Amino acid sequence: MRSRRFALALAVFAPALAGAQQPAPSARPDSTAKPLHPVVVRERQRARAVGGSAIVEVAVDSVRTAPAANLDAVLRTVPFVGVRTNSRGETELSLRASDSRQPAVLLEGVPLTLGWDSRTDASVIPLSAASGIRVGRTLSSLMLGPNVSSGTIEVGLTEGLTAPRRFLSLGTDQTGALGFSGSSGAPITLGTGTLAVLGGGGVRHRPDLIAPDALSRRVTSGRRDNTDLTQRDYVGGVRYTTVNGASLGVTLTGARGARGVMAEDHLLTPRFWRIPQVDRDVAILSAGTGWRPTPFGSGQIDLRLGRTRGTQRIDQYTDSSYRTVGTTERGDDATTTTRLILEHSIGSRGEIGLGVSSATIDYDETLGAAAPVAYRQRLSSVALETDWELPQQLRLSLSGSRDQAENPLTGGRAPLGERQEWGARVGLSKTLLG
Repeated sequence: MRSRRFALALAVFAPALAGAQQPAPSARPDSTAKPLHPVVVRERQRARAVGGSAIVEVAVDSVRTAPAANLDAVLRTVPFVGVRTNSRGETELSLRASDSRQPAVLLEGVPLTLGWDSRTDASVIPLSAASGIRVGRTLSSLMLGPNVSSGTIEVGLTEGLTAPRRFLSLGTDQTGALGFSGSSGAPITLGTGTLAVLGGGGVRHRPDLIAPDALSRRVTSGRRDNTDLTQRDYVGGVRYTTVNGASLGVTLTGARGARGVMAEDHLLTPRFWRIPQVDRDVAILSAGTGWRPTPFGSGQIDLRLGRTRGTQRIDQYTDSSYRTVGTTERGDDATTTTRLILEHSIGSRGEIGLGVSSATIDYDETLGAAAPVAYRQRLSSVALETDWELPQQLRLSLSGSRDQAENPLTGGRAPLGERQEWGARVGLSKTLLG
């Protein structure tokens, strides 16, 4: 009986209770609607080469070298990289026993090895504000330009500057060598993008090298004659990156130095040289769109323009006292480099890229009091490359290139004529773990 009365009461009052629980009229919002900018998450891709050896990444601030170290000093700590000093006091690089003309050195994406003689002197490339070095010990891509058959050495400066970075280093040793290096950089929010600003410099002085106990020839006070070195370097750069990944940057770097050259005592008539001037300046303009959607998928454009100027003066002395200069030699070189890379996706598993590189090298040689002799060389390269992600964690890379060289000015000698060569690369890699 009670249950029947309870059911009747519930049936009578339920509509009233339901009406009492109706929501009140919506309140006025406490804030106004605002558009939200897209959030772009960027993760640095692990350096790799399809069908090649692993790429070694070097953090400059963690390498045990003297302060104000140049590129040659850092590369001496990297496995499978050969560094030697030739008879002119210049540093030559070799990757896995390759010829010194085959590896490519790129600074902020601009090839430096397209200069005169297809080499670059790593001892005049300062690292006072370098963000890192990547060493590819085999041919990883044909789109990087000519003379890359044995690998690449890439040096970054303003790229990747996403947090404030300050570095100061001062050191000396028991031989009297002294080095000082400092740099500072930070990203600054500007509008919807980020402006990265970087600056730095260094000073390095090394007296004559300590001679071994068994060596007595051309040794003064326990030191090898004419082996000293002095150098000053600078670097500055700015890069603006939008929220969508497009970027525009300018970088300036260079060095001023002087050094002695060890006498070639293995020759019957050794040369007694000093290099009182070895200067190098590099200006780089970089621009890129970042990966952007297109009607066929996504793609990007990357453009690098570089201008390199250098001067080297050699004084040849009459004897080992280094007091009387017998003759002099001066070399002035200037290189203008352009590199354009276009990349686009192919479906969800493939990419295709086109790389176009060109360089004009001017070199003026002055021997003694004679008039300067002019040389000019033009190098160009066009490469097409495609990468694919295959099943079973396989990656395939196919590429081909066409390189061309010509010598409009040959110092009054007969030119060799235009030369063209083609190249191809096939790479296949499989991920076993991860």
